[in-house]
Amino acid sequence: MAWQAKVVKERKIKERLSRAKFLLGFIIFSLLLAFFKKSGPNIKLPKITLDFSPREEIIIPVPSPSIGERLFRELQLADLKPQKIKEENNQAEIILEEAILAVFTLEKPVSSQVASLQMILNRFKIEGKKPKKVDLRFEKPIVTF
Repeated sequence: MAWQAKVVKERKIKERLSRAKFLLGFIIFSLLLAFFKKSGPNIKLPKITLDFSPREEIIIPVPSPSIGERLFRELQLADLKPQKIKEENNQAEIILEEAILAVFTLEKPVSSQVASLQMILNRFKIEGKKPKKVDLRFEKPIVTF
């Protein structure tokens, strides 16, 4: 039991020391603050003012990418390497790296047409055939060799 009392006594001493250190630090800080306030070092700090008054919002419209640009990006993401794009009426003609002409309709979602083109080209690559033109404007794509 004696050792427990000793431990409790040591804890109380440590707590008092930490309080004394804190108090001493606070007093020193207050004295330094008072000293610099009176003598005032020749340091000029910038004055910052905050203005929270409402201002007019400037709205700049960001143009959405054209269908041709979106198609080009989708083809690049699918590793189909587009070389040239031509948009006319409701269709886009794209020449791919392997000199394959792909015709897309602008009335259907671009991503599904790109997925169809990728699937068609992969299938013919496995078969060892190289199509010249893939027309995706219709429900069933037309492939010419």
